[in-house]
Amino acid sequence: MHELIANKIKDAEKMIEHYKSMEEDLLDVLSVVSDDTYSIYIGTDIHISWQAKSIDEAKELLKLFAKKGIMIYTFFKEDVYWLLKGKAVYIYLCPMWNSTNEEGFTCRKVQVDTRLVPIPVYKVFCDGKEVTPDEMNS
Repeated sequence: MHELIANKIKDAEKMIEHYKSMEEDLLDVLSVVSDDTYSIYIGTDIHISWQAKSIDEAKELLKLFAKKGIMIYTFFKEDVYWLLKGKAVYIYLCPMWNSTNEEGFTCRKVQVDTRLVPIPVYKVFCDGKEVTPDEMNS
C-alpha cells in the first residue's frame, strides 16, 4: 500500500475514535435540545444553532447544560455565541438572532461596527435595549 493511502487510513481511524469519544457529549446535548427547532452539526466539535427569540431562552439552555456539567468556556461577544466545554469536545451554542422586528421575538442582532478587516461586529438588543455580555452570561 502506498504511504499516502496508509496515512489517510490512519487519519480516518483517528477521526473514528474522535467521533466515538464525543458520544457522551452528544447524548447530553440531545437531552437538552431534543426537538426539531434546533440544528445540530457534528464536525470536530458539536455545533448547536436555533432561531432565538429571547435572551432568557439562551440563558435557560446554559443552565440546562450546566446541570449536565457542560460549562461556559468563553463567550464571543463580537459574534454573540458561547463556546461550552463538554467532557470530550467543545460545544458551540450559536443562537441565530433575528435581524428584523418579527412578532414574538424580543431580541434582535444589530451590526454596530466593522473591524479593521471588514468583518461585522454585532450586538443583541432585547426589547429595544442592548444586552451586554455580562447580562448574557449571568
